[in-house]
Amino acid sequence: ENHKHDLFSLEPFKPGETRMVTSSLLNSEWIAYTLAPTYLPTALPNAHQNVLHSCYWSCLMLLKEELPSHDPNKTIAFPILTSETPHYPRASGVHIAVRTVRRFLERHGRDISVIFVVQSNEDLAAFETILKLYFPRNSEEEEEGK
Repeated sequence: ENHKHDLFSLEPFKPGETRMVTSSLLNSEWIAYTLAPTYLPTALPNAHQNVLHSCYWSCLMLLKEELPSHDPNKTIAFPILTSETPHYPRASGVHIAVRTVRRFLERHGRDISVIFVVQSNEDLAAFETILKLYFPRNSEEEEEGK
């Protein structure tokens, strides 16, 4: 009930922005809501990419700012923000998600754990391919990413 009240009390927000509400029934303190871009094939591709980057970045920044710096359990689980967006190029959406997380961790430290939640085998395959480019596990994957 509290969660629903918090959600409905949010002020409207634009694509790329994020709002946090308290979580009452889940095993977490907070839920972050972000508004992914609507994909229009005729629009400028950089506009979609910038908004999608902002979605992931603003969620990570809120997590960093809202939780105390000494808290060792800074974990965020991201659904794939473009997996349900009609016609959004899957590979592009995954690259933006993973690249944004990589850049965030490089700038703000590695005290945050990120989990990508995939809903389809296609999304999983895209992540398996792209994650190793940004987070290589061995020297072979590091060479492949260059």
